[in-house]
Amino acid sequence: MSMPPRPWLPALGLRGRLMAIGVFGLSVGLALGGLVLLGVLGYVLQRSVDSEAFRTADAVALLAAE
Repeated sequence: MSMPPRPWLPALGLRGRLMAIGVFGLSVGLALGGLVLLGVLGYVLQRSVDSEAFRTADAVALLAAE
C-alpha cells in the first residue's frame, strides 16, 4: 500500500518538512510567549497605576484633614 500524495507539501523532502514543522512550532511558541508577556505587562501597569492613585488619594485626604 502506498501513501496518497500530499498536495500541500508536494516537493518537500524530510529536511524541508522538519524545517517547516520547526518554524511553525517556533512561531507558535513566540506568539504565545508574546501574548503572555503583554498580559503580564498590562497587569503590572494597571497595578502600578492603581497603587499610585491610592497614594495620591491618601495624600489629598491628609491635606484636606489639616
